[in-house]
Amino acid sequence: MLPQDIVECVADLVSGIRSIDYVREISRFHRIQASPGFRGAIEYLKQEISKVSGAEVKLFEFPEDTTKDIETWESNYGWFPNHGVLSLLQPEQRILADFDSEPVSLIGQSCSADIETDVVYVGKGFRPEDFQGKEIAGKIVLAEGRASNVHRAACIERGAAGILLFQAPSGIQEVPDLRPYAALWPRPGEAQKTRFGFALTYSDGMRIKQWLEENKRVTVRANVDARLGVGKAEAVSALIKGTELSDEVWLVAHICHPHPSANDNASGSATLLEALRVISRMMREGKIPQPSLSIRFLWVPEWSGMTKMLHYAKETVAKCRFMVNADMVGADPSKTGSVLHLFRTPYSLPTTLNNVVRFWLATEVKRKMKHMSASGRTPLPWEYNVYSGGSDHVLLASKASGIPAVMLNQWPEPFWHTSADVPENLSCNQLEFVARVVVLTAVSLGLPSRTMKELVLTDCRNEAVEIIHDVGMKAVRELSACADNPETLYKRYLKWLDLALQLGQASIDSASHEWPLIEEQEALKQGLKASLDMTYTAEMVVVRRAYEGACAEAGLEPKDETHFETGSGSFNKEARRLIKYALNPGYMMKDPDIMLRFTGLQETDRQLFERIDEILNLCADWRSLDDVYEHVCLEFGLYNPSLFTEIVRDLERMKVIETREV
Repeated sequence: MLPQDIVECVADLVSGIRSIDYVREISRFHRIQASPGFRGAIEYLKQEISKVSGAEVKLFEFPEDTTKDIETWESNYGWFPNHGVLSLLQPEQRILADFDSEPVSLIGQSCSADIETDVVYVGKGFRPEDFQGKEIAGKIVLAEGRASNVHRAACIERGAAGILLFQAPSGIQEVPDLRPYAALWPRPGEAQKTRFGFALTYSDGMRIKQWLEENKRVTVRANVDARLGVGKAEAVSALIKGTELSDEVWLVAHICHPHPSANDNASGSATLLEALRVISRMMREGKIPQPSLSIRFLWVPEWSGMTKMLHYAKETVAKCRFMVNADMVGADPSKTGSVLHLFRTPYSLPTTLNNVVRFWLATEVKRKMKHMSASGRTPLPWEYNVYSGGSDHVLLASKASGIPAVMLNQWPEPFWHTSADVPENLSCNQLEFVARVVVLTAVSLGLPSRTMKELVLTDCRNEAVEIIHDVGMKAVRELSACADNPETLYKRYLKWLDLALQLGQASIDSASHEWPLIEEQEALKQGLKASLDMTYTAEMVVVRRAYEGACAEAGLEPKDETHFETGSGSFNKEARRLIKYALNPGYMMKDPDIMLRFTGLQETDRQLFERIDEILNLCADWRSLDDVYEHVCLEFGLYNPSLFTEIVRDLERMKVIETREV
């Protein structure tokens, strides 16, 4: 996709050792948003940028004004922690948590307190039944739920003095000393009601829970010196200027989270620093010319930084043409079992960006590793996946912004949001692999004159073929198994094949405004679209034959396609979004009933909020819910229509969308 001399130069210059050194430096800071530790990390970045590059550095500062929301996004309080110790007084005497020794042990946004009192176990700690028959006013509650939900239910609503939180580490319960990362996230106006919390190790949490179940009295003393105040959302940018100052490629990483948070997300922040160093050196040594598109490296506080960029820095955001979000990219697969995922843009936002990043992942993973680790040269697994939310790319990939944005992210990550997310669990080879991909992607997008557009177009067509074939295979599998009424299945998959074809054509067409195509490349584009049409036609024939076979098995007469409408046709409503920016997932949790329902749904549907994002993307204007439902099912899999209806009703209840009968 780029000349081989550029590719080899990148491979020679990118250093995983340099990247992991950056991780170690960044992870020294306790990087809670709008806190002194976050500011320290920002200052470190500014100093390091000036050492490795002549890029233009800019600090974006936005007020965290808790009197003003940006639609569904609330501002954060500034947090200024100094001290926090939790001591167990009975039935034993010892220190359970100490902020000075382990900063993550003091839950974010905790406020000053000096109290000696009993502990009461409240289960998940946010449902009404968790508190039934329990006196918690003035007591400290022990809970296993989300800190912000527990604090609101126990302290703000029921008068508890504070919370103790513990969680079983995901997949590695045999490591008893992990503490969860947690924060209270008080809402605007709740500063005076905000109490404190401590994150316990899993073993301590389970031991206290057992004592309480044995009717033993558990008494603790909490001493906290911390306050809430006015803070700032700060983002630092390094800009390599291109010849076309109106267009930019963005490489983004959030730098927040507590000490150490090495993979989440010192790894992504370090990857950007290494990419900046390498691209700057290549330009300085004449290996590549000045890019056409400017390349902006942007380190932000997660969610709040990008929200405020969209709202207050509109002129800067308007220049963004592509965005790659590096969020948790350095974990050693041999220690964590992590897989690197490229989460593509939503289907509602077709683009060739997906195919550029995917190409470089597939190419560079084959390169021989430079570094031998204790576990040997472990393969670096990666996957290409449908859209996933959970990080800053969501705000740009929203239909309202319309900027192609993807995420590089490792999952599963057993040490995610725990005290064990340390640099020792990261891999030089993994960091080096991702940094090469990020550099090559940035150069491909920033220097379109050097990029082989024919490869971009062909890879885009190939992905569309994969999606069409995948739909066809699912249809054949379900029809062959007689998984439902053959007519129901046939109608569904005819619709999905149509939508898959439309997605593929739109993705190929996006190349015309994303790349400077010459006449011959435009002709190739049309040829690739024609080949996609042929794939679609062939798959339609395959599905038809499978349908006829299913009808024969069921003793039915197959119908001609013209005799029935495709699609579900059952909702009889249209919907339209009422918000401009992407939805803050936490906004839906402000309604107690919705919070309980969504918390339950998320246990079985990990893509709940991705479905919601896409519902909103598809409803930029009035749109049939039948059409929206089919699009969402194609992208994320068949969904219960009743649950879909409930989600739409909840979105309407929270004034995120409006609906009308049709």
